[in-house]
Amino acid sequence: MVLLEPEETAPTFMGPLHGAPAVGILVGTGNTRLADVYSTSGRRGAVYTLVDPAWRTALRVAIHARLFGKTRFLFTDNRDREVGSAEARNALVTTLGLQLRVAGSDELLCLDRTALAGRTWLIRDESEAELGRVKVSPIGTSRRQSYHIVFDRRLTLSQRRAIVGTAIGLQSLRRWSRGEDVP
Repeated sequence: MVLLEPEETAPTFMGPLHGAPAVGILVGTGNTRLADVYSTSGRRGAVYTLVDPAWRTALRVAIHARLFGKTRFLFTDNRDREVGSAEARNALVTTLGLQLRVAGSDELLCLDRTALAGRTWLIRDESEAELGRVKVSPIGTSRRQSYHIVFDRRLTLSQRRAIVGTAIGLQSLRRWSRGEDVP
């Protein structure tokens, strides 16, 4: 699965969220378009919404970033029910490591960057077993990146949804750290 940032020179796709342009495209195996990602502002921060090709909301990612504190992502479904959350383990380097929880489960997943300035995060469970990877491409001349997400078969649909939501949050935080506008 790949989360792509649209090219700036490409025609902007205007979506169902009050004419907002898509800020990302989620693509599956064989370049199948799975969802478009839209950005809006919420009560306490940025909100990203994944909309499937049938115009249904698949997932919302609310980002609660504080200047002095840990960044937190909250994942909700199309009925605004919480389906999971993620929180940075470090208040200063928010993209270094994150802890993910799926609603209704005590199990914790960790997304850890392999190096301080690295472009790969390992997805691990509490026993340190590797369950996947998130790898970001280098920034090209278009200043856009793609996030390649590889899942282990042992991950549930809810866990995969939380990992996709976390990748969207990482994309937002990294764009903000590069000085780009995010809501």
